[in-house]
Amino acid sequence: MEYERVRVRVEFEECLATPETNKAEPTKVSDGCFEVDFDRTLELDINTNEQAVLAVSYPAIRDALASELSRVSKKKSKKQQV
Repeated sequence: MEYERVRVRVEFEECLATPETNKAEPTKVSDGCFEVDFDRTLELDINTNEQAVLAVSYPAIRDALASELSRVSKKKSKKQQV
């Protein structure tokens, strides 16, 4: 029987965002990851951290699902052509 595996990794890293470069909304970056920035003075606030993780997770999940469904659809289409 074949299975699919889903993997998720959340990383926190310090950055030098300015008001001009701050990613207040989730943004997809060149490596395919999604990022969002929040004020470092709030880094110990669990609610702020949770909101940041949830905010960046949704678009990442949607993007991954869209890619996977496209891949599977193309795979099934090729099988039907044979």
